[in-house]
Amino acid sequence: MPTTSIQNGEILLLNSSKSILIRQLVLEALYGEVLSTPNADDSEDVWVVYRALLFIKQNFNKSFQNIDNDFIKIDVKDCGAGYRFLMAVAAVTLGKWLLTGTKRLLERPILPLVNALKSAGADIEPCAEGWKIRGKEVHARALTIDCSQSSQLASALLLVGDRLGLQELTVVPTPPPSAPYWELTRRMVEARRQGLPVRREADWSTAAFWYAFLAANTAIDTLTLKDLHLDTLQGDAVVAEWFRGFGIRSEQTTEGVKISRVTIDCNPIENNTFHLYNHPDLAPVMAVTAVLCQRMVTLTGLGNLNRKESRRMDLLCELLSHFCPLQRQDDETLTVDGTSFITNSKPITFDPQNDHRMAMAAALLSLHFPIVVTDIDCVKKSYPQFQKYFISDPKNQK
Repeated sequence: MPTTSIQNGEILLLNSSKSILIRQLVLEALYGEVLSTPNADDSEDVWVVYRALLFIKQNFNKSFQNIDNDFIKIDVKDCGAGYRFLMAVAAVTLGKWLLTGTKRLLERPILPLVNALKSAGADIEPCAEGWKIRGKEVHARALTIDCSQSSQLASALLLVGDRLGLQELTVVPTPPPSAPYWELTRRMVEARRQGLPVRREADWSTAAFWYAFLAANTAIDTLTLKDLHLDTLQGDAVVAEWFRGFGIRSEQTTEGVKISRVTIDCNPIENNTFHLYNHPDLAPVMAVTAVLCQRMVTLTGLGNLNRKESRRMDLLCELLSHFCPLQRQDDETLTVDGTSFITNSKPITFDPQNDHRMAMAAALLSLHFPIVVTDIDCVKKSYPQFQKYFISDPKNQK
Protein backbone atom coordinates (compact mmCIF):
# COMPACT_ATOMS: atom_id res chain seq x y z
CA MET A 1 0.00 0.00 0.00
CA PRO A 2 1.18 3.57 -0.57
CA THR A 3 2.01 5.98 2.21
CA THR A 4 1.85 9.76 2.34
CA SER A 5 4.31 12.30 3.69
CA ILE A 6 1.73 15.07 4.07
CA GLN A 7 2.19 17.13 7.22
CA ASN A 8 -0.37 19.02 9.31
CA GLY A 9 -0.84 22.55 7.97
CA GLU A 10 0.92 21.81 4.68
CA ILE A 11 0.22 23.91 1.59
CA LEU A 12 -0.67 21.49 -1.21
CA LEU A 13 -0.24 22.18 -4.92
CA LEU A 14 -3.24 21.49 -7.15
CA ASN A 15 -3.48 21.41 -10.90
CA SER A 16 -4.87 24.52 -12.53
CA SER A 17 -8.49 24.15 -13.59
CA LYS A 18 -8.28 22.30 -16.88
CA SER A 19 -11.86 23.27 -17.68
CA ILE A 20 -10.86 26.94 -17.62
CA LEU A 21 -7.50 26.51 -19.35
CA ILE A 22 -8.84 24.38 -22.21
CA ARG A 23 -11.66 26.82 -22.94
CA GLN A 24 -9.18 29.70 -22.76
CA LEU A 25 -6.87 28.02 -25.29
CA VAL A 26 -9.73 27.31 -27.71
CA LEU A 27 -10.94 30.92 -27.52
CA GLU A 28 -7.41 32.24 -28.06
CA ALA A 29 -7.10 30.09 -31.18
CA LEU A 30 -10.49 31.14 -32.55
CA TYR A 31 -9.80 34.82 -31.93
CA GLY A 32 -6.40 34.58 -33.66
CA GLU A 33 -4.38 35.27 -30.52
CA VAL A 34 -1.05 33.77 -29.46
CA LEU A 35 -1.74 30.60 -27.49
CA SER A 36 -0.82 30.77 -23.81
CA THR A 37 1.86 28.15 -23.19
CA PRO A 38 0.79 25.82 -20.35
CA ASN A 39 2.97 25.40 -17.29
CA ALA A 40 5.14 22.31 -17.00
CA ASP A 41 2.93 20.94 -14.20
CA ASP A 42 -0.39 21.57 -15.97
CA SER A 43 -2.56 18.57 -16.73
CA GLU A 44 -1.89 16.29 -19.66
CA ASP A 45 -5.30 17.21 -21.11
CA VAL A 46 -4.33 20.88 -21.26
CA TRP A 47 -1.10 20.02 -23.06
CA VAL A 48 -2.96 17.76 -25.52
CA VAL A 49 -5.33 20.59 -26.48
CA TYR A 50 -2.51 23.16 -26.64
CA ARG A 51 -0.42 21.01 -28.99
CA ALA A 52 -3.42 20.17 -31.16
CA LEU A 53 -4.42 23.84 -31.54
CA LEU A 54 -0.83 24.80 -32.30
CA PHE A 55 -0.72 22.04 -34.93
CA ILE A 56 -3.96 23.26 -36.51
CA LYS A 57 -2.59 26.81 -36.64
CA GLN A 58 0.65 25.62 -38.26
CA ASN A 59 -1.21 23.55 -40.86
CA PHE A 60 -4.07 25.95 -41.61
CA ASN A 61 -5.11 25.51 -45.28
CA LYS A 62 -2.02 23.39 -45.99
CA SER A 63 -3.92 20.17 -46.62
CA PHE A 64 -5.88 21.73 -49.50
CA GLN A 65 -2.57 21.92 -51.36
CA ASN A 66 -1.74 18.21 -50.91
CA ILE A 67 -2.06 16.48 -54.27
CA ASP A 68 -2.40 13.05 -52.60
CA ASN A 69 -5.55 14.26 -50.81
CA ASP A 70 -4.25 13.27 -47.34
CA PHE A 71 -5.98 14.52 -44.24
CA ILE A 72 -3.90 16.06 -41.46
CA LYS A 73 -4.25 14.04 -38.27
CA ILE A 74 -5.26 15.70 -34.98
CA ASP A 75 -4.82 13.20 -32.14
CA VAL A 76 -6.48 14.28 -28.88
CA LYS A 77 -5.58 11.04 -27.04
CA ASP A 78 -8.29 10.46 -24.38
CA CYS A 79 -9.27 14.10 -23.81
CA GLY A 80 -13.06 14.37 -23.99
CA ALA A 81 -13.13 18.19 -24.00
CA GLY A 82 -10.49 18.23 -26.73
CA TYR A 83 -12.52 15.75 -28.78
CA ARG A 84 -15.71 17.81 -28.74
CA PHE A 85 -14.22 21.30 -28.82
CA LEU A 86 -11.72 20.54 -31.59
CA MET A 87 -14.43 18.86 -33.65
CA ALA A 88 -16.11 22.27 -33.77
CA VAL A 89 -12.85 24.17 -34.28
CA ALA A 90 -11.78 21.92 -37.17
CA ALA A 91 -15.20 22.24 -38.83
CA VAL A 92 -14.80 26.04 -39.12
CA THR A 93 -11.05 26.08 -39.89
CA LEU A 94 -9.94 25.81 -43.53
CA GLY A 95 -8.17 22.51 -44.11
CA LYS A 96 -8.71 18.76 -44.24
CA TRP A 97 -8.49 17.27 -40.75
CA LEU A 98 -8.61 13.76 -39.34
CA LEU A 99 -9.78 13.97 -35.72
CA THR A 100 -8.78 10.87 -33.77
CA GLY A 101 -8.01 9.59 -30.29
CA THR A 102 -8.01 6.45 -28.17
CA LYS A 103 -10.48 3.65 -28.78
CA ARG A 104 -12.38 4.56 -25.62
CA LEU A 105 -12.55 8.24 -26.61
CA LEU A 106 -14.08 7.42 -29.98
CA GLU A 107 -16.83 5.51 -28.16
CA ARG A 108 -17.84 8.58 -26.15
CA PRO A 109 -20.83 10.76 -27.14
CA ILE A 110 -20.29 13.18 -30.03
CA LEU A 111 -22.97 12.44 -32.66
CA PRO A 112 -25.33 15.24 -31.54
CA LEU A 113 -22.50 17.72 -32.11
CA VAL A 114 -21.69 16.21 -35.51
CA ASN A 115 -25.34 16.46 -36.52
CA ALA A 116 -25.67 20.05 -35.33
CA LEU A 117 -22.54 21.13 -37.21
CA LYS A 118 -23.67 19.30 -40.36
CA SER A 119 -27.04 21.03 -40.18
CA ALA A 120 -25.07 24.29 -40.37
CA GLY A 121 -23.26 23.06 -43.48
CA ALA A 122 -20.13 21.48 -41.99
CA ASP A 123 -18.47 18.65 -43.95
CA ILE A 124 -17.87 15.79 -41.49
CA GLU A 125 -17.81 12.06 -42.12
CA PRO A 126 -16.86 9.05 -39.97
CA CYS A 127 -13.88 6.85 -40.82
CA ALA A 128 -12.09 3.93 -39.19
CA GLU A 129 -9.70 6.20 -37.28
CA GLY A 130 -12.26 8.79 -36.19
CA TRP A 131 -13.68 11.69 -38.22
CA LYS A 132 -12.70 13.28 -41.52
CA ILE A 133 -13.48 16.99 -41.44
CA ARG A 134 -13.20 19.34 -44.40
CA GLY A 135 -13.01 22.65 -42.62
CA LYS A 136 -14.60 25.66 -44.26
CA GLU A 137 -16.70 28.72 -43.55
CA VAL A 138 -19.86 27.56 -41.82
CA HIS A 139 -22.80 29.78 -40.88
CA ALA A 140 -25.90 29.26 -38.78
CA ARG A 141 -28.09 31.85 -37.09
CA ALA A 142 -29.85 29.27 -34.87
CA LEU A 143 -29.03 25.71 -33.82
CA THR A 144 -30.47 23.07 -31.50
CA ILE A 145 -28.26 20.54 -29.69
CA ASP A 146 -29.13 17.44 -27.69
CA CYS A 147 -26.95 17.60 -24.56
CA SER A 148 -28.55 14.76 -22.62
CA GLN A 149 -25.21 12.92 -22.68
CA SER A 150 -22.79 15.81 -22.14
CA SER A 151 -22.91 19.60 -21.77
CA GLN A 152 -19.60 19.76 -23.67
CA LEU A 153 -21.57 19.23 -26.88
CA ALA A 154 -23.29 22.60 -26.37
CA SER A 155 -20.10 24.24 -25.11
CA ALA A 156 -18.35 23.28 -28.35
CA LEU A 157 -20.98 25.15 -30.38
CA LEU A 158 -20.90 28.14 -28.06
CA LEU A 159 -17.11 28.40 -28.36
CA VAL A 160 -17.30 28.63 -32.17
CA GLY A 161 -20.51 30.67 -32.07
CA ASP A 162 -18.95 33.88 -33.34
CA ARG A 163 -17.41 32.03 -36.30
CA LEU A 164 -20.83 30.61 -37.12
CA GLY A 165 -22.68 33.89 -36.66
CA LEU A 166 -24.75 32.03 -34.10
CA GLN A 167 -27.42 34.14 -32.42
CA GLU A 168 -29.60 31.47 -30.86
CA LEU A 169 -28.58 28.11 -29.38
CA THR A 170 -31.32 25.86 -28.03
CA VAL A 171 -30.02 23.30 -25.53
CA VAL A 172 -32.03 20.15 -24.81
CA PRO A 173 -32.65 19.36 -22.02
CA THR A 174 -32.62 22.67 -20.21
CA PRO A 175 -30.66 22.82 -18.01
CA PRO A 176 -28.29 20.18 -19.44
CA PRO A 177 -26.34 17.74 -17.27
CA SER A 178 -23.19 19.34 -15.84
CA ALA A 179 -24.91 22.71 -16.26
CA PRO A 180 -22.18 24.61 -14.32
CA TYR A 181 -19.68 23.69 -17.06
CA TRP A 182 -22.05 25.04 -19.69
CA GLU A 183 -22.41 28.24 -17.65
CA LEU A 184 -18.61 28.43 -17.34
CA THR A 185 -18.34 28.34 -21.14
CA ARG A 186 -21.03 30.97 -21.57
CA ARG A 187 -19.38 33.35 -19.13
CA MET A 188 -15.91 32.83 -20.60
CA VAL A 189 -17.20 33.51 -24.12
CA GLU A 190 -18.88 36.68 -22.90
CA ALA A 191 -15.72 37.77 -21.08
CA ARG A 192 -13.69 37.23 -24.25
CA ARG A 193 -16.11 39.35 -26.29
CA GLN A 194 -15.70 42.15 -23.76
CA GLY A 195 -11.93 41.78 -23.59
CA LEU A 196 -12.03 40.82 -19.92
CA PRO A 197 -9.50 38.38 -18.42
CA VAL A 198 -10.52 35.12 -16.77
CA ARG A 199 -8.55 34.26 -13.63
CA ARG A 200 -6.27 31.24 -13.67
CA GLU A 201 -7.04 29.20 -10.57
CA ALA A 202 -6.71 25.74 -9.05
CA ASP A 203 -9.12 22.93 -9.87
CA TRP A 204 -12.07 22.17 -7.57
CA SER A 205 -12.67 18.68 -8.99
CA THR A 206 -9.19 17.77 -7.77
CA ALA A 207 -9.55 19.68 -4.49
CA ALA A 208 -12.40 17.34 -3.55
CA PHE A 209 -9.91 14.50 -3.05
CA TRP A 210 -8.07 16.53 -0.40
CA TYR A 211 -11.34 17.30 1.37
CA ALA A 212 -11.91 13.54 1.54
CA PHE A 213 -8.33 12.95 2.66
CA LEU A 214 -8.68 15.40 5.56
CA ALA A 215 -12.09 14.07 6.57
CA ALA A 216 -10.62 10.57 6.89
CA ASN A 217 -7.30 11.41 8.59
CA THR A 218 -7.73 12.48 12.19
CA ALA A 219 -3.97 12.97 12.66
CA ILE A 220 -4.13 16.07 10.43
CA ASP A 221 -6.26 19.07 11.38
CA THR A 222 -5.70 21.52 8.56
CA LEU A 223 -4.38 21.82 5.00
CA THR A 224 -4.21 24.70 2.53
CA LEU A 225 -5.07 24.13 -1.13
CA LYS A 226 -2.94 26.60 -3.02
CA ASP A 227 -4.53 29.01 -5.54
CA LEU A 228 -8.03 27.67 -4.91
CA HIS A 229 -10.87 30.20 -4.69
CA LEU A 230 -14.25 29.98 -2.98
CA ASP A 231 -15.50 32.71 -5.31
CA THR A 232 -15.22 30.83 -8.59
CA LEU A 233 -16.93 29.93 -11.85
CA GLN A 234 -16.23 26.25 -11.19
CA GLY A 235 -19.37 24.33 -10.27
CA ASP A 236 -17.52 21.62 -8.34
CA ALA A 237 -16.77 24.18 -5.62
CA VAL A 238 -19.99 22.75 -4.16
CA VAL A 239 -17.75 20.31 -2.26
CA ALA A 240 -16.94 23.12 0.20
CA GLU A 241 -20.59 23.00 1.27
CA TRP A 242 -20.98 19.23 1.02
CA PHE A 243 -17.99 18.51 3.26
CA ARG A 244 -19.33 20.68 6.06
CA GLY A 245 -21.37 17.58 6.89
CA PHE A 246 -18.13 15.64 7.23
CA GLY A 247 -16.68 18.20 9.62
CA ILE A 248 -14.53 20.17 7.16
CA ARG A 249 -14.61 23.98 7.18
CA SER A 250 -13.36 26.09 4.25
CA GLU A 251 -11.74 29.51 4.60
CA GLN A 252 -10.31 31.78 1.91
CA THR A 253 -6.76 32.95 2.56
CA THR A 254 -4.17 34.75 0.47
CA GLU A 255 -2.52 31.38 -0.26
CA GLY A 256 -5.69 29.60 -1.30
CA VAL A 257 -8.46 27.77 0.55
CA LYS A 258 -7.62 26.55 4.05
CA ILE A 259 -9.59 23.46 5.05
CA SER A 260 -9.85 22.50 8.71
CA ARG A 261 -11.49 19.79 10.78
CA VAL A 262 -14.19 21.13 13.09
CA THR A 263 -17.19 19.80 14.97
CA ILE A 264 -19.68 18.45 12.46
CA ASP A 265 -22.36 21.11 12.01
CA CYS A 266 -25.14 18.84 10.77
CA ASN A 267 -26.53 15.46 11.78
CA PRO A 268 -24.06 12.90 10.35
CA ILE A 269 -26.87 10.39 9.78
CA GLU A 270 -29.04 12.81 7.75
CA ASN A 271 -28.45 14.95 4.68
CA ASN A 272 -26.28 12.29 3.06
CA THR A 273 -27.87 12.32 -0.40
CA PHE A 274 -25.78 14.11 -2.98
CA HIS A 275 -27.19 15.08 -6.38
CA LEU A 276 -24.50 14.68 -9.02
CA TYR A 277 -26.43 15.50 -12.20
CA ASN A 278 -24.44 18.75 -12.37
CA HIS A 279 -21.28 17.35 -10.76
CA PRO A 280 -20.59 13.86 -12.19
CA ASP A 281 -16.82 14.13 -11.72
CA LEU A 282 -17.36 14.16 -7.94
CA ALA A 283 -18.98 10.71 -7.87
CA PRO A 284 -15.80 8.67 -7.17
CA VAL A 285 -14.58 10.93 -4.38
CA MET A 286 -17.97 11.15 -2.65
CA ALA A 287 -18.39 7.37 -2.81
CA VAL A 288 -14.92 6.78 -1.38
CA THR A 289 -15.58 9.34 1.37
CA ALA A 290 -18.57 7.27 2.50
CA VAL A 291 -16.28 4.28 3.05
CA LEU A 292 -13.43 6.23 4.66
CA CYS A 293 -15.76 8.09 7.03
CA GLN A 294 -18.05 5.10 7.67
CA ARG A 295 -21.18 6.87 6.48
CA MET A 296 -24.27 5.89 4.52
CA VAL A 297 -24.22 8.03 1.38
CA THR A 298 -26.60 8.05 -1.59
CA LEU A 299 -25.46 9.47 -4.93
CA THR A 300 -28.05 10.38 -7.55
CA GLY A 301 -27.94 11.72 -11.12
CA LEU A 302 -25.29 9.24 -12.27
CA GLY A 303 -26.86 8.38 -15.64
CA ASN A 304 -23.87 9.56 -17.70
CA LEU A 305 -21.15 8.07 -15.49
CA ASN A 306 -20.56 5.08 -17.75
CA ARG A 307 -19.82 7.49 -20.61
CA LYS A 308 -16.70 8.89 -18.94
CA GLU A 309 -13.04 7.88 -19.42
CA SER A 310 -14.06 4.41 -18.25
CA ARG A 311 -17.40 2.80 -17.60
CA ARG A 312 -17.04 4.68 -14.36
CA MET A 313 -20.24 3.54 -12.64
CA ASP A 314 -19.39 -0.13 -13.24
CA LEU A 315 -15.77 0.37 -12.20
CA LEU A 316 -16.71 2.29 -9.06
CA CYS A 317 -19.08 -0.48 -7.97
CA GLU A 318 -16.42 -3.10 -8.68
CA LEU A 319 -13.94 -1.26 -6.45
CA LEU A 320 -16.27 -0.47 -3.55
CA SER A 321 -17.87 -3.92 -3.45
CA HIS A 322 -14.68 -5.22 -1.80
CA PHE A 323 -15.17 -2.91 1.19
CA CYS A 324 -18.85 -2.28 1.90
CA PRO A 325 -22.41 -3.14 0.81
CA LEU A 326 -23.80 -1.25 -2.20
CA GLN A 327 -27.29 -0.68 -3.52
CA ARG A 328 -27.42 0.27 -7.20
CA GLN A 329 -30.61 1.43 -8.88
CA ASP A 330 -30.00 1.16 -12.62
CA ASP A 331 -27.32 3.68 -13.57
CA GLU A 332 -28.92 6.66 -11.85
CA THR A 333 -28.50 6.04 -8.11
CA LEU A 334 -25.91 4.37 -5.91
CA THR A 335 -26.07 3.96 -2.13
CA VAL A 336 -22.77 3.26 -0.39
CA ASP A 337 -23.13 1.80 3.10
CA GLY A 338 -19.85 2.81 4.70
CA THR A 339 -21.32 2.06 8.14
CA SER A 340 -20.96 -1.67 7.37
CA PHE A 341 -17.49 -1.70 5.87
CA ILE A 342 -15.78 -5.07 5.54
CA THR A 343 -12.83 -5.25 7.92
CA ASN A 344 -11.33 -8.53 6.78
CA SER A 345 -11.10 -7.81 3.06
CA LYS A 346 -8.25 -9.52 1.26
CA PRO A 347 -5.62 -7.50 -0.61
CA ILE A 348 -6.80 -6.57 -4.09
CA THR A 349 -5.19 -5.21 -7.24
CA PHE A 350 -7.21 -2.47 -8.90
CA ASP A 351 -6.86 -1.41 -12.53
CA PRO A 352 -8.39 2.08 -13.01
CA GLN A 353 -8.66 1.44 -16.76
CA ASN A 354 -6.87 4.67 -17.59
CA ASP A 355 -9.44 6.69 -15.62
CA HIS A 356 -7.62 9.37 -13.65
CA ARG A 357 -10.42 10.02 -11.16
CA MET A 358 -10.84 6.33 -10.39
CA ALA A 359 -7.08 6.04 -9.85
CA MET A 360 -7.11 8.90 -7.34
CA ALA A 361 -10.16 7.52 -5.56
CA ALA A 362 -8.56 4.09 -5.23
CA ALA A 363 -5.30 5.66 -4.02
CA LEU A 364 -7.21 7.37 -1.19
CA LEU A 365 -8.78 4.06 -0.22
CA SER A 366 -5.39 2.36 -0.34
CA LEU A 367 -4.16 4.52 2.56
CA HIS A 368 -6.62 2.59 4.76
CA PHE A 369 -7.24 -0.70 2.93
CA PRO A 370 -4.96 -3.25 1.22
CA ILE A 371 -5.14 -2.08 -2.41
CA VAL A 372 -2.49 -1.99 -5.10
CA VAL A 373 -3.44 0.57 -7.77
CA THR A 374 -1.93 -0.27 -11.14
CA ASP A 375 -1.28 2.35 -13.82
CA ILE A 376 -1.30 5.22 -11.33
CA ASP A 377 0.44 7.29 -14.02
CA CYS A 378 -2.94 7.98 -15.61
CA VAL A 379 -3.54 10.68 -12.96
CA LYS A 380 -1.30 12.92 -15.11
CA LYS A 381 -4.36 13.46 -17.28
CA SER A 382 -5.63 15.95 -14.70
CA TYR A 383 -3.28 16.13 -11.71
CA PRO A 384 0.44 15.43 -12.34
CA GLN A 385 1.33 16.54 -8.78
CA PHE A 386 -0.76 13.76 -7.26
CA GLN A 387 2.04 11.18 -7.28
CA LYS A 388 4.28 13.58 -5.40
CA TYR A 389 2.05 13.14 -2.35
CA PHE A 390 1.50 9.38 -2.60
CA ILE A 391 4.58 7.20 -2.24
CA SER A 392 4.08 3.72 -3.70
CA ASP A 393 6.16 0.76 -4.81
CA PRO A 394 7.07 1.32 -8.48
CA LYS A 395 7.06 -2.46 -8.98
CA ASN A 396 3.29 -2.30 -8.60
CA GLN A 397 2.86 0.18 -11.41
CA LYS A 398 2.51 -0.77 -15.05
